[in-house]
Amino acid sequence: MVAFYLVLSALEQYQEGPDFLVWANENYIDASSSKWLSYYKSLDTITNEIEDTLGEINSQVSPYDYTMQTDLGLALLKTSV
Repeated sequence: MVAFYLVLSALEQYQEGPDFLVWANENYIDASSSKWLSYYKSLDTITNEIEDTLGEINSQVSPYDYTMQTDLGLALLKTSV
């Protein structure tokens, strides 16, 4: 379940970011790398495919709750699929 949350959280971050440079800086990625630019561009297709399957992407647990291991974050860690 944690891996699923991390994927949804990363895609939410991608959707909310204004552009590649901001995304690269937020993720400590070398923005001059063409590999990372290609990956960033592919996230649009991935996001659309996931939304077609699951609906709107919403991880339901805030990054704060996950990082600080609040009750929601701990519940996520204890949940198995």
